[in-house]
Amino acid sequence: MKFEPPSGLRDDGSPLGKAANVFTSLSNTVRLAVLVRVIEREWSVNELAAELKISQSALSQHLGKLRQARIVKVRRQSQSIFYRCDDDLVLRLLAEAGLLRR
Repeated sequence: MKFEPPSGLRDDGSPLGKAANVFTSLSNTVRLAVLVRVIEREWSVNELAAELKISQSALSQHLGKLRQARIVKVRRQSQSIFYRCDDDLVLRLLAEAGLLRR
């Protein structure tokens, strides 16, 4: 029996689709740096951009990819947007990679 992955490996709700999106999202050092921070606590875009020393425009691109993969959650308060991550799979992967304290 031959394994055939779903076309495009989009998150189709299956465990395989979810894993593909998570691994794709984790393949960038800026996104990893964002995730390490938003796991610790909730951050606004302004705070994250200042902390990571990148433009808000570049950060927004990375956050968009993390949102699309459903790795980060968003909360809007007035004019500010706050991001956090409480995805168990991502937490375990980053802990196993030595990027988080257990």
